[in-house]
Amino acid sequence: MKKSIKLIIFIIALSIQALAQTGGDLHVKGKIRSDSLANQNYLLIYADSTGTLDTLEPGAAGQVLISNGQGKPFWDNISTGDSILYSDFTTVGTDANTNEKVLGSYIMPGNTLNIDGTWIEIDIIVTINTSVTANSYIRLKFNGYIIFSTYWNGPINGSTYGVHSRIYRINVNSQKSYGSLVGFGFQNYNVLFKNLSNNLVIEFTGQSYAGNANDIVIEGIVIKLIR
Repeated sequence: MKKSIKLIIFIIALSIQALAQTGGDLHVKGKIRSDSLANQNYLLIYADSTGTLDTLEPGAAGQVLISNGQGKPFWDNISTGDSILYSDFTTVGTDANTNEKVLGSYIMPGNTLNIDGTWIEIDIIVTINTSVTANSYIRLKFNGYIIFSTYWNGPINGSTYGVHSRIYRINVNSQKSYGSLVGFGFQNYNVLFKNLSNNLVIEFTGQSYAGNANDIVIEGIVIKLIR
């Protein structure tokens, strides 16, 4: 029985740094344009340096296929510069208890931050409505690790703040980050060891020991990739 899906077998040795073809969509430096390959009727199969075969999902038209010697090859956009990964301006508040609650989150796909020296930039707007003397905490987490945290322990009554953070790629397994409350002199600095080839979760949480609904409210979050 004939298969309805055409099969293209393309061998990629991850240790090879250059690939060239004349007159086609293939380019040097391990990059292959996906214009002729990004099609649901085609399946791409590659082999690593041990000869093990695996399949790769199609890329979007105009992307390039990159083999950087750090794992499975991946599709990436040709364009450089800033790009918005995620934005949400839905207001979400803490509940009428003292539990920590996720107010905003984003799952960053593996290999999003794939070039050394580039970074993720996170900006958050948050309103603190605590009207009693009780600690109110906000935390920004990168795959479970707190990269910024601060708290208030007095009446605030509707003050709105900005949180700003950057996560820099040193290499695929090493990052540096800082987080700060905009307009204030303190900030948190961190050295991280997350595998950037994996999906990673960015979370912003609120926790109020006053225990009132909407003591802490996220007003918006924007996450950008900077190259």
